[in-house]
Amino acid sequence: MDQAAVRTDKAEATRRRIVDASARLFAEHGYRGTSLSDIIAASGSTKGGFYFHFASKAELASAVVMEAEEDFQADVVAAVSEYSRGADQLVALVGALTAAARDRPMAARIGQLCEELRSEPDVDRANLYPHDAWVALVTGLLQKAKAEGDLDPETDPEEAAVFAVSAFVGMVELIDQESEESVARTHSHLQFTLRAIGLRTSAIAI
Repeated sequence: MDQAAVRTDKAEATRRRIVDASARLFAEHGYRGTSLSDIIAASGSTKGGFYFHFASKAELASAVVMEAEEDFQADVVAAVSEYSRGADQLVALVGALTAAARDRPMAARIGQLCEELRSEPDVDRANLYPHDAWVALVTGLLQKAKAEGDLDPETDPEEAAVFAVSAFVGMVELIDQESEESVARTHSHLQFTLRAIGLRTSAIAI
């Protein structure tokens, strides 16, 4: 391997360590509660190494948001592809969200990080409203479920999507995702929410 390739690999490894370390710190302490010194120490980098990759802490946090959203999209595609009906795909989506909240702490705190970043100057705010994308995705699945006869005809898919996403986000905030009861609580929450919006699905007994 030539020297240029070695330098590129080392640079990418450094960037990866910085992003991963900052994601953990932001999840634990929030954006404002995490200092640049904390990030440098946790990533085993240097100040020069940090600024080689990121112009500021805000730019780094934006990268964390983008990667978290990309991971989420990959999880969703993998989860929903196992089912053909919209109702079952929606349940699979919730399963993917729950797994992400348990296995990747930043996934459960992405909304909080985005809220903190929106007050930062010189940050592209277009990507800082992740819940809008979730609502749009759930709305599409509910519209599909309605067309397939699995959603109450009186239910408005967009209103139901806003309710379902808001309820899920609130549940994530209330439940310790590492506790043994999180799976049972999530299942119970899902049953309640599906009944509330009038959805029928074979993927989960409700």
